[in-house]
Amino acid sequence: MPQTRGYQAWVEMGGLPLPEYGVEGAVGNSEVTCYIPCEAEKEFKVHFVIPREKLCETNHTVSLYLDGQYALTTGSVVFQNRGASKSFSAAIFEQYGNLEKTSTRSFQFGTLQLTDDDSYLRKRSKKFGEITLEICGFTNDYFWTDGRDNVTGPAVSEDYTAHERAKKGLAHCVKFGTERPRLIPDFNPSITVLSKTKICSFTFKYRHRDLLVAEGIAPPSIIPNNARAGRSTSPRKRKAGEMEDGEEDQEDNSGVLEEKEREIQKLKAQISKLKAREAKRIRLEVDLSDDMEVVDLTL
Repeated sequence: MPQTRGYQAWVEMGGLPLPEYGVEGAVGNSEVTCYIPCEAEKEFKVHFVIPREKLCETNHTVSLYLDGQYALTTGSVVFQNRGASKSFSAAIFEQYGNLEKTSTRSFQFGTLQLTDDDSYLRKRSKKFGEITLEICGFTNDYFWTDGRDNVTGPAVSEDYTAHERAKKGLAHCVKFGTERPRLIPDFNPSITVLSKTKICSFTFKYRHRDLLVAEGIAPPSIIPNNARAGRSTSPRKRKAGEMEDGEEDQEDNSGVLEEKEREIQKLKAQISKLKAREAKRIRLEVDLSDDMEVVDLTL
């Protein structure tokens, strides 16, 4: 899992950490980026670890940005603990369902909607395909309020549409699960940090696994480890015409790998076709104002 300056972060889907590919900026750099596979309609969590020595030194804020937008989440402040005997670890897996913070919604990967409406080329678009965790330090420059009176935002918007020409291989986005009510106590303290210093950030660029393989970012898929689950390991007599376990595995592997290779070749052909079509298309010039953000979604 990516780590820098003693801090760690990773994304979990289906109860298992997702593998990271093409990790850049690790070790001593303040910004770490990598690619992870994703799957539509699957919930995910973002885990982080603050090392013990840093926990003893200062307070921390942990901010999450989903598709480039700040997520209004719980547990975003970790206070200094001078007597800490171990590192602090936690997971972020939901954001508030409204600005009043009376409900929550879980994170999940969804399908990105594409359009040929050119007005989307002029809009300030979300950074689809990115999950960023930012960790900052702060000292005593903060104050407490009653969270019921401290309505902040905005929460991540539910705009899941991008122009097809800006897509560049993206097929997914971050969506949210069903809204669940949240019990708010009579006094719900909320902290406002006035000044903080960035320590590090982790950016996970999520893509479909087949696309990562087709682009050479991830190795070809193999049979999952749990594919063998449930098989008996006790010896038994081999019946006539029955293959040994090793022979069966070898044949299964061969068939799966051949199928995956065909999928990869098909994806490469589709990508080449799209690139050729784009080269022939007359490019429309869009007059963007100076304060308009142009989003680069290149892998």
